[in-house]
Amino acid sequence: AGPCCDPALLPPGHAALYGEHVRFIPAQAAGLLPPECIWQGALLGRLTGGRPSPAPRLRCLLPEPPGPDTALVLDDLADLAALLSGQSRQTGLAGREAGLWWRDLPLGRIALKQGRAVAVFK
Repeated sequence: AGPCCDPALLPPGHAALYGEHVRFIPAQAAGLLPPECIWQGALLGRLTGGRPSPAPRLRCLLPEPPGPDTALVLDDLADLAALLSGQSRQTGLAGREAGLWWRDLPLGRIALKQGRAVAVFK
């Protein structure tokens, strides 16, 4: 799943495919919902070209604490606002993705393009 997404952090349950969307159904859902109710669960991401692509806002699966080689930790709100409004930021990180944190709060995943962070939230 990549350095920014640890499936072991999911509670008991299972993943289900609805079209191209991968969703998580908690184990408790079966006992709480009537059998005729179909609940799609929480979005985990998409299945594109046979490969999973985790949702950018999937912060619950970010490994803690943020690793220096796999996360961009911002302290300044101006930097965070600029990134979330479409500006890129030089990070010095390698790879294709990194976790995005504001101080000790996980926010989601960002794309890395030649070491520059680009928010992929929509």
